[in-house]
Amino acid sequence: MRWAVVVGMALMLTGCGGSSKGNSRPSPGLGFQARVNRVCGAKYGSAHTPTFEGRPTPSLTEIATARARTARELSALQPPGALMNGYHRLVSLISREAALYRRMAGYLHDRNDAAAIATDRELRSNPVPKQARLVGLANCA
Repeated sequence: MRWAVVVGMALMLTGCGGSSKGNSRPSPGLGFQARVNRVCGAKYGSAHTPTFEGRPTPSLTEIATARARTARELSALQPPGALMNGYHRLVSLISREAALYRRMAGYLHDRNDAAAIATDRELRSNPVPKQARLVGLANCA
């Protein structure tokens, strides 16, 4: 009986049966999460990140380009089966958000204030943050 307790403690302390680097296969969800976080953490990847003093504020065109790149890179990743539908919806919403930022930049350039205000309202009701939280990828909001 003592021997079983000693062996059990030894296995627990060495991590046997857990997540030792040599013998365990990484969970597909964990690798996917890391890749998504890397893509979504890129400079100007999120239009909702507050700007700190000393860092230049990105232009709407830069934000649109970065969000379009984020959507393109995310669409190349294969999500785990359980996230498939929600993930594809998130990618499509990020792509739409990029188009809205680009459209707003055009309206502001053309001094079309009414259209810019309407686009701003559409951006403010943007479902990207909610969808990102629903699929557990809040870093992409």
